[in-house]
Amino acid sequence: MGSSWLVGAFANTAPSVRGNTATGVSPAFNPSPTLVASTTLPGDAEFGLRRWSAATNTITSLGGLPIVGSLGVFGSGSSGQPSGSFLSGHGISSTGRFTTGLAYVSTFNNAGTSVSANSFRWRPFLWDGNSATMTVLPTPFRTTSNTSLRRTGNAYALSTDGSVVVGATEHNVGGTGDDSARLCVWRFNLGTGTYDLTYLDDGAASSTPSSVAMNAAGTVIVGRGVSGVNRWVWNAGTSTWARTTLFSTLTPAQPSWLPAAVTSCGVPANLGGVLAMNDDGSVVVGQASWSTCGTTLNTVLSVVDGCGGFEFGCNDNAGITGCSNQSIIDNYMVMANTPIFIRVGANSASVTGSGNLTIDVLGCDTIDFNGNGVFPEDQDVIDFFNVLAGAACPTGTCQDIDFNNNGVFPEDQDVIDFFNVLAGGQCP
Repeated sequence: MGSSWLVGAFANTAPSVRGNTATGVSPAFNPSPTLVASTTLPGDAEFGLRRWSAATNTITSLGGLPIVGSLGVFGSGSSGQPSGSFLSGHGISSTGRFTTGLAYVSTFNNAGTSVSANSFRWRPFLWDGNSATMTVLPTPFRTTSNTSLRRTGNAYALSTDGSVVVGATEHNVGGTGDDSARLCVWRFNLGTGTYDLTYLDDGAASSTPSSVAMNAAGTVIVGRGVSGVNRWVWNAGTSTWARTTLFSTLTPAQPSWLPAAVTSCGVPANLGGVLAMNDDGSVVVGQASWSTCGTTLNTVLSVVDGCGGFEFGCNDNAGITGCSNQSIIDNYMVMANTPIFIRVGANSASVTGSGNLTIDVLGCDTIDFNGNGVFPEDQDVIDFFNVLAGAACPTGTCQDIDFNNNGVFPEDQDVIDFFNVLAGGQCP
C-alpha cells in the first residue's frame, strides 16, 4: 500500500462503541433475540482500537463488533474494568490493511435466557481497513461444560493478505482437553466466504499460548506445543499442517558460559518468553531460563538495592521441612527493568561451602475464582467481588482474594490483575 500504519488503544469516545442487551430470550440461545442498545457499555473510559495513517496523518476507529447471531455475538461487550480494553490488537499485516486480536462480546449468559454487554467473554476478530469491516472469527461450541456456549478465542498473528490467522481458543485455560488452551488456525474459504478453524496438532498449552509466530505468507507457524517448540508448514496439496518438533530442551542444556553454581545443579533450561522467526521458519529465537536447586549449607539470605545498599528483606532459617537451616524470602514484589541484588551468606564467618539459589516467580490464581470448574463465567466475577467485600464463598471452594499472590490484600491491584488475566493478559 506504500504507507505506514500504527494501531493503538484510544478511549471509547467520539465515537463511542456500545453493545446490546436482551432479556427473556426464548427459546434459550435464540440467535435472533430482541436486542436493546446499551447506553453505557463498553464505557467511555474503556479502550478500543484506532489506526493511524502516516500518509494522511489521520486516525480511524476500528469500531465495534457486528451482530452475528449464529456465533452468539451481538456487538461489542465490556471488559468489566473502568479503564480496561474491550478491543485489543495483537497483530497487524505487513501492509497495515488487516488487524487482528481479542474482542469482548455482548453474548448470552450461561442459561441462554439473556444477553449482556458486560459478559466477560471474548472472541477473535479480524478488521479490514480497506472496507472498514469487522469479522468475528468462529470458535467451536464447548464440549465439557456450558456446551451451548462457544469457546473463547484470541488471535495473535496473520498473513499479509488476511486470509490466514493463527491464535488459540480458551487461551488462558490450563490442561490438554478440548476446552483448554489450544493453538488453532483460521483460513479463509473462498467457496463459502467464511473462515474455517482447524486445530494444530500438539498445540495444547497449559497457559496463555501467546508465544506463536507466523510468516507473511501464512504458510509457516512456530509455537510451543506439548512436545516442545514446533514448526508447522502448510501443505497446499493435502490442505494440512505438517509439524516438526524443533526442540524440547536447549542444546547444550548447560552452556559453558554459565557459572559453576548453576551448572552443578544439572537442571536443563526452561523455554519461556516470546518466540520469533525468520520468514521460512529456519531460524527461531526466544528466551531460556535456568534454575538452580537444593543446598545443605546453613545460609542467611538478604535482598538489597545494591552492593552495601538498603536491605529490603532478610531471612536466616526458613524453619520449614527439608529447608530448616536454609533461607527463604517469599512474597517479594519485583518490577520489570528494576534490578535487585540478592546476597547469600553462611550463618557465620567461619563457615564456607557451596550451595544453590532457587528463584521462583509465583503467578496469579486461576480465573475460576469460585472453584466450580466453569470458566470463564460471570459468576466468578460476582463471587470475587462479594468475597472481596467480606461475604462468604457460595461454593466453599473459592480462592483467596490475594489474586496476584503478592501478599498484600485487600487491594485494588488484585482487582486490576484479575480482570487483566481474565482478558488474556499476562500475570504481572
